[in-house]
Amino acid sequence: MSLDRQSLIMQMLAARAGLPSNKSASELTSELAQGNPQLEMLMQIINQGAKEVNQDEDADLDVSVASYEPENITPHPEYIEQNLKIGMRETEEEVNELRSRCDTLAAALGACFCWGTEPACRNCRGAGVVGWRVPEKVLFYELVVPAVQRYKQHKNTLLSQSPKKASTQSQRKD
Repeated sequence: MSLDRQSLIMQMLAARAGLPSNKSASELTSELAQGNPQLEMLMQIINQGAKEVNQDEDADLDVSVASYEPENITPHPEYIEQNLKIGMRETEEEVNELRSRCDTLAAALGACFCWGTEPACRNCRGAGVVGWRVPEKVLFYELVVPAVQRYKQHKNTLLSQSPKKASTQSQRKD
């Protein structure tokens, strides 16, 4: 790539990133890398490779790619910690959401929140299966009734299509 094209591309990238476009490519990438451990490591690798090539331009460029494989690069501990914290927070949020849904469904079906699976449960002592108590009326009508209605519609549709029903009905008329 010609130098003019390269500098034009770097100017465009700098403008998009909100950086001054009068700086060199290495200055721009250094600024972009600040605060980003992965980019900083990448820039170190690139700069180290450039120094080695510049030192011996006539040498064969038999560069070992294995040293640049991702598994050979150790991420910054703060980066690892930050990603673990984000993952833990997302997992906790998902678990809390699923617990909430499970508890809501248990209330709609009249089950204990342990669903009768915990003999040491303070509420039901392991007896809190579906129907153990009176379901929460609002939740029952919101969650259970539509499912029962849909099941009845499906069952009626199946029965109306059944050949046995047609023959049974004709026999009753006779």
